[in-house]
Order: sequence, then structure tokens, then C-alpha cells
Amino acid sequence: DDTENQQNSLEYQEQLCLKYAKEKNLEVGDVVRESHSAYKTKGLKFDKGIVLYSIERPLFMKTVTRVCNGEFKGIISLSWDRISRNKQDNLLVDELIKENKIDIKFVKTEYAKGAAGFAQKGIEQMFAEYHSVVTSEKIVDTFEKLLKEGKWPHKSPIGYLDNGVDNKPLDPIRAPKVKQLLELYASGEASMSILLKRAHDIKLTTKPSKNNKITKS
Repeated sequence: DDTENQQNSLEYQEQLCLKYAKEKNLEVGDVVRESHSAYKTKGLKFDKGIVLYSIERPLFMKTVTRVCNGEFKGIISLSWDRISRNKQDNLLVDELIKENKIDIKFVKTEYAKGAAGFAQKGIEQMFAEYHSVVTSEKIVDTFEKLLKEGKWPHKSPIGYLDNGVDNKPLDPIRAPKVKQLLELYASGEASMSILLKRAHDIKLTTKPSKNNKITKS
């Protein structure tokens, strides 16, 4: 909710982590970027007396596996709340640290050994989880407010452009093609396979994503 605060941006985190590595004479083997909603978790599953849960962070899990396999010596993270902000992530990271399977360096914090470090980490985990819940509630409240005002805060469907929550004009290229398909569907004379073939014939493509990369060949 503070547009001027960029401390949580991936660019900011990477910048400080690389600076920390240089100051500590640590060689960086890879830089992993992953945008993740800290509040987003999956429910527990039970299988023959074993409690199972999944963490929806594929790049993070892949990185942890690479470290555990000896490919890297450890991980550098800006702070605890950048590597974990929910109980499930906390449990995994705590166990990996405790069993000496993974060495995590925190740029902004250096935990003491023993009870003092345990208490400090626990307090930071609690506040990180609290911040995650508060942020989630703020986002939900903001979205509800925008929807009541007739605005659409989410990504618009194909056929529209995204120029802000209250400015989603028709896509001059895709909107006419979407209209053709809708009219064909409304006629009741086309199955889904026919609609799919028509979309292919008229070259209806998905909207470009900001994550799409353009490469030269």
C-alpha cells in the first residue's frame, strides 16, 4: 500500500544480496527470482499416519533441492520474511537449518546461537506471518471496494486491454475476433471443437504477458 517503498521488490532484494555476497567474499552460483504470495498455502493431507503438505513455490523448492544435493553451499536471502512468511514454509526452513542440510545467510539479520537466536527468529517469524495476513486482508478489502465502484482490479479477459483498474478498453485486434466466436456460439450451431478451430483459423492469440520475453534468432 506504499507505492514509494520498493524494499520488497525482487530487484531490490537481488541488489542487496549481491552486495552482501561481494562484501563477504561469497561466490554467487545462481540468482533465483520467484514472485510468490506468502499467504498462499495448501491444506494438509494425511497418508497412513504421515502428515503431508505442499509448498507452492517451485523455484524455491528446486533451489533447496540443489543445495541439499551439494550443488551450492547455501542460500543468501534479504531477510527471514523474504524466504518464509507462513507456518508451512517456516517448518521446512527451520528443519533444514537445524539438520545442517542448508546454510542460509540473511543480509539484514545475523541470528545468535542458542536460546537467544531461537527467540529472535521466533519473534520475526510471528511478525512476518502477521504482516502476511494483514496484507492479504487489505488486498481483499481493496478489491471489494473497486468492484463496488464498477472497476475490475484483475487482469481483463481476452478482447480487452489493461490500462488500469478503471480503464479496460476493447482490444482493436482481438475484440472483433472474440465477437465472431461469441456470435457463433450464441447461434447454437457450433461445438467447442468447431469454436476452437475457428479461433485458430482467424488467428486469435492470447494477450501478451509482461513475463513474455522476446528473443532474436
